[in-house]
Amino acid sequence: MSTWWLYALVFIFGYVTCKTFYFFRASRISLSLLLYSQVIYLSSMVKILESLLYTKSFVSGLRRSAKEMSPVCNEIDKKVDAEIAILKNNSINYLINVHPEFYRESLKFDDWDSSLRFLRDKKEEAFNFWKHDSD
Repeated sequence: MSTWWLYALVFIFGYVTCKTFYFFRASRISLSLLLYSQVIYLSSMVKILESLLYTKSFVSGLRRSAKEMSPVCNEIDKKVDAEIAILKNNSINYLINVHPEFYRESLKFDDWDSSLRFLRDKKEEAFNFWKHDSD
């Protein structure tokens, strides 16, 4: 009868140990996925900003080449500036609000400037995601 208890205790210990290590591994994977999703999201926002700034640069070139287009170009500049401000404010607020309370502590940023510092620290991951290799 005593060996039966030993087998049961070894089984229970093994089962609990396996579940514990599985939980820790799953937690580590979920936190790394969360980090990479933040990097991808922020790098996407930066790419959108680059496109908006390219549009603004293109409009400036139009303004220089055709003086009669100046009022239209000014209006486009105002709209692009408004969209950039909205994008900077709303994108970070949205990302923070999407995270459940438990994971908000893992966020390393709370505004646009701190998110860019975070992205600068993680630039290797962002470059690897956007790299276009034909392997």
